[in-house]
Amino acid sequence: MTQIVAIKDKIRDFFRKYDPIVNPIVRFIFGILVFFTIRNLYPYFDLTARTDVCILLAVMCAILPDGFLVFVVGAIIAINSFKVSVEAGLAFMLLFMFMYCIYIRFFPKCGMAIMLTLICIVWKVHFAVPFVVGMFAGVGGAVPAALGVLLYYFSTYVEEVNRLMPKTDAKAIISSFTAQGDDKQQMDGLQFLIDNMIKNKEMFMIMGVLIITILVIGIIYSLSFKYSWFVAFAAGAVANIFSYIYMCYIFGFDADLPMCIKGVLLGLIVALIVRFIKGFLDYNHTEIVQFEDDEYYYYVKAVPKLAVEKKPAVDFSRLTEKAKKARTPRKEGTKPDKAKGAAKGAKADKSDSPKKGSAKPAERKQKTPAADPENTQWSDITSEPVMTMDEPPVAPVKENTRSGMQMKH
Repeated sequence: MTQIVAIKDKIRDFFRKYDPIVNPIVRFIFGILVFFTIRNLYPYFDLTARTDVCILLAVMCAILPDGFLVFVVGAIIAINSFKVSVEAGLAFMLLFMFMYCIYIRFFPKCGMAIMLTLICIVWKVHFAVPFVVGMFAGVGGAVPAALGVLLYYFSTYVEEVNRLMPKTDAKAIISSFTAQGDDKQQMDGLQFLIDNMIKNKEMFMIMGVLIITILVIGIIYSLSFKYSWFVAFAAGAVANIFSYIYMCYIFGFDADLPMCIKGVLLGLIVALIVRFIKGFLDYNHTEIVQFEDDEYYYYVKAVPKLAVEKKPAVDFSRLTEKAKKARTPRKEGTKPDKAKGAAKGAKADKSDSPKKGSAKPAERKQKTPAADPENTQWSDITSEPVMTMDEPPVAPVKENTRSGMQMKH
């Protein structure tokens, strides 16, 4: 367990240290996935379908805020919808205005959840979405997931309109397609898109499964009992499978359990990896603090994260002890250490002893006077002379050249 925690700490420290580099790279990769997915769903306009344009937009979204990604995706879908027909473009403008005014304006970070849901539906792993969205966005992530499903099925209807519309009048073709029996009701493309989206049972079935699973995971994940996020993931997996079976039974679809289980397993793996990077909790060292002010009484429960204890590279305790010893002056009458004095004396005798073969053994070097023990402790701090309080400073003397007298200033 210690090795796993050490690996987690290294990964987290790496992301913290190189966050200005790693964060734009991750955003660029996510932007590439988003714009290539949009290109596959809406390939009607040649400029937005080009690879270099998609890469350029991903670079811009990696630098700019999250709201710019949602705005660019909405602009691309609107251009392609108007390329197919005016009715499809107007239908998407109404849908996007509803999405923006109701949710995106107040929760700008939910745009990532919308795009993630759209990508997972294209890859047929949309049942993995609730685990990631529920962990990051909580209960509020249910609305972005539903909006992502709505964007995907809107692309299918735009494709159907593009397939049915010849080079002649689009309104006549769509009205003939929607006519029933002898009573032919003239319907324009806007009404065709709205009616078919409202009657789409598969879209509402997937929305219901995602919303139920996100609510279960978000509620349990936010609770404060031990291992709440493990319980949230397990309960979310069970809720995902059983809600899918129940929705298929209600709407009359055949349940594709292998696809559902594949999405659930993928979502669990991704959620556990993200939770691993964020850190596991050490419930054995939980602390509960209670305090109050003039208006409220607070109950705070603090659960630390598991981490490997790191020894400091420098032992500061020894440094502080040495600094204290160096700063405290010695008392008068104290003698230096005998061992140090003996060692200094032995070195002095060695240096004073005449060398073999020397011509003048009597000539010896003059001994330096012994240093004052009270001032030896300050010799390693400064080389300037130390002024004591017993000896007042002597005023400088200036000689008067005219009278030959000395004047003190």
